[in-house]
Amino acid sequence: MSIDVNPNSRASFTDKDGRLTIYGMNVLRKVYDALGLVGDNSDLDNLFNQLISVQQALQDEVYVSTVSSDYTCVDGVNEILEVTAACTITLSSNPVDGEQKTITPTGFFNVAVSGSVNGESSITMKGAYDCMDVVYYVDLDRWVIQ
Repeated sequence: MSIDVNPNSRASFTDKDGRLTIYGMNVLRKVYDALGLVGDNSDLDNLFNQLISVQQALQDEVYVSTVSSDYTCVDGVNEILEVTAACTITLSSNPVDGEQKTITPTGFFNVAVSGSVNGESSITMKGAYDCMDVVYYVDLDRWVIQ
């Protein structure tokens, strides 16, 4: 069983077999009840705020991966990708504001970075150890190279 919350005030609940997902604060009460928790709405609000705090703390973590084939980035996670072969990196489709990706090819091969980067639908990296740092900005609705 897991409970996931994103900063856009949307919650989801999934049982251990991944069979049930519920979205929206208005149904968090059902999740609260399903967990056998008791209390009034202030307890529910407190739980929701704690879940948001956990999500935001996790968002500050950075995941490092070695990539050797086409890869789709994880939504809501800051990632460093060491790319060891020609491939396409697809940026998160539902990123959060400030989400960061660092892409570093380790050789002379093409790495296509797909997603709305600086207004382009795709950018190709060609040099060994070129490093691309991109940050998603909600206000711009795109990834920006830093």
